[in-house]
Amino acid sequence: MYQSRADIDQNRLYVTLKGRIASEESKQAASQVIADLKKLKPGFDVITDISEFEPATQKEVDILVQVHKVLIESGVNRIARVVGREIKATVGKIQFERASKLTKVVAENFDSVEDADRYLDGK
Repeated sequence: MYQSRADIDQNRLYVTLKGRIASEESKQAASQVIADLKKLKPGFDVITDISEFEPATQKEVDILVQVHKVLIESGVNRIARVVGREIKATVGKIQFERASKLTKVVAENFDSVEDADRYLDGK
């Protein structure tokens, strides 16, 4: 399951990935994220909640790398990644970190969306 929404007032993108996301669903998620990005201004922030995400195959990781490239091209400012504390989330976190290294995307990790919001709000 995936969810993406743009908060225009905060100039922030919220992305949630839960469970196992197959290749076709990954493509749909990427398309939705890119569509939501177009609603934001350069300098936007992103909160990605992968705390319930199950590890992906290489095909899905390749799609993630492409999304990271679009984030950079679109003018992303900061990325806050909600990883939680579950073991399966740890493996997903490692996959996201590996994709981030390929595109030089820097993300801060948090235990909750609320913590990520506070960080991005400067609190």
